[in-house]
Amino acid sequence: HHPHHIPQHERYSEYALRITAYNYNITVMTDWPLPPYSPGLMAADQEYDQHDNRHKQVQT
Repeated sequence: HHPHHIPQHERYSEYALRITAYNYNITVMTDWPLPPYSPGLMAADQEYDQHDNRHKQVQT
């Protein structure tokens, strides 16, 4: 075994848990049902990016 294998796994697990907790917090705040892969959050991010881009184009 590589000596750095376990620390890498621990860092990845902590990252994954943080993402899961973040998604769960968003779900609780918005009272959405929790989907397996959170497609709603992805769609919201895309909508925000599109809105932000339009806003920048208007400012230019």
